[in-house]
Amino acid sequence: MFAPPAVTVETIPDGGYILSSPMPLEPYEESLGVMLRRWAKGSPERTFLGERDASGQWNTLTYGEAGGLADAIAQAFIDRNLGPDRPVMILSGNSINHALVMLGGFISGVPVAPVSVAYSLLSQDFAKLRSIFSEVRPALLYVEKADLFARALNALDLSGVEVVTSTGETDLPTTPLSRLLETTPTQQVEQRFALVSSSSIAKILFSSGSTGLPKGVVLKRGGTMYIDGGKPLPGMVEQTVRNLADISPTIYFNVPAGFAMLLPFLERDEALRQKFFSRLQLIFYAAAALPQDLWQRLEAVSLLATGRKVTMTSSWGATETAPAVTSAHFPIGKAGVIGLPLPGVTIKMVPNGLKFELRVKGPIVTPGYLHRPDLTAAAFDEDGFYRIGDAGAFADPDDPGKGITFNGRVAEDFKLSTGTWVHVGTLRVGVQTAAAPVVQDAVITGHDREYIGVLAWPNIQGCREICRDIEGKLPPEDLVRSKEVVNHLRNTLVSYNATQEGSATRIGRIMLMTAPPSIDANEITDKGYINQGAALERRKDLVEMLYAENPAAEVIVV
Repeated sequence: MFAPPAVTVETIPDGGYILSSPMPLEPYEESLGVMLRRWAKGSPERTFLGERDASGQWNTLTYGEAGGLADAIAQAFIDRNLGPDRPVMILSGNSINHALVMLGGFISGVPVAPVSVAYSLLSQDFAKLRSIFSEVRPALLYVEKADLFARALNALDLSGVEVVTSTGETDLPTTPLSRLLETTPTQQVEQRFALVSSSSIAKILFSSGSTGLPKGVVLKRGGTMYIDGGKPLPGMVEQTVRNLADISPTIYFNVPAGFAMLLPFLERDEALRQKFFSRLQLIFYAAAALPQDLWQRLEAVSLLATGRKVTMTSSWGATETAPAVTSAHFPIGKAGVIGLPLPGVTIKMVPNGLKFELRVKGPIVTPGYLHRPDLTAAAFDEDGFYRIGDAGAFADPDDPGKGITFNGRVAEDFKLSTGTWVHVGTLRVGVQTAAAPVVQDAVITGHDREYIGVLAWPNIQGCREICRDIEGKLPPEDLVRSKEVVNHLRNTLVSYNATQEGSATRIGRIMLMTAPPSIDANEITDKGYINQGAALERRKDLVEMLYAENPAAEVIVV
């Protein structure tokens, strides 16, 4: 399953390192359109995608069907004179139709800009959606369900933009997607596809907006999938559980927040657990640090189901790196290791306190931001390395081949009043692990203060387990203030502090918050990553409560 770990290390004058893979970058297909056509021709009857319909039944699409429908949409795009200056924008989440619209763009050479559904369905002011729309300047906009996205559509100036929908109604003029799917492909499709190369723009992906408005990242084109309509949110994770009760995955991808929501179901439902692990070869996580507690719980449930620990791995990158820079293509044994550079990729490790700032160069890096040459210039250093903003360190300083560990965001770290540096990324994961299963996520406080504090969002399901409130009778406000949860937090953090050597890692106080992080206020990204700075600014009053001389009842003194 794994390739042996291998890395070339060069020491640079400032005490940093240049890392690269000794394996050469092998030839690769110029676009996903080429790969689709190969599978459509070679295995036309093989299932490509599957999703549930409104009645809960599975609809599937073969490679042959996908190839034909993608060509139809490509012709429809050509008929509308779409192209690099007249792109397509997609507001809907994952679906078969979303995939077909995207593949039609790949075949015809039309850039596609998928937008996080959070900016349409969770936002109240639509500021991020409007900003993205003005950057993309689409000629065609696709939404799966017109009624579901009606508020978002009405927030945009759609003059001159064709709105294409699959279902639902809106007051706006729309074109049914079925009309595009019924288009007969002509020789124009082959002519346009022949012009598509690895240097053509494939997608415009938008950064998570963790430090402001999302930036348009230009990305070039350089098995069976079942589409999961669930999300790691209360009320939506149940859809994921239902899907997993039907489909036994061979490889399972998720973000840490998704695993945190899924684990309680796997731990208490033997049938689901057996189904989930029956064919599973690999678990993959990315987008944020995985607490070691979640790693150990995943191993524990896999042992219950199969008698062996499931293999887990990770990777690291950003929207700007399409998306992977590293891969843990070797056994890692614990959370936090992000692997080694991919072939063709170079990582510069620049000293930054007790860790290293990571910078990236290679064919995976974006050429720049859409219509923003100023941001593009600021994103690269004097040697052409992309400043990704993350920090890392060697898992074993004496053996770089054991990989790099993720060490949080460089800009999040701060000093206590004593002048001692606090490394937020590592500490946040430590708190989540120590206080499991009560803490879902947290922000770390203490800038110019005497001790570290924590503002935490509760894992409601975990709190119910601690209180034995499995039926969910207690409201969240009462749940997080219950003596069982309070005692659990205090006792686990006292034990955690006893293992720490200094003030930079010991917790003084903690408070659980019931108000969720706001996507409009940049407190959380669409991938679930917490923006430390924005959250602290928005919750300044809670920070002051945390450090009050006479703390309120909500504040737990450790």
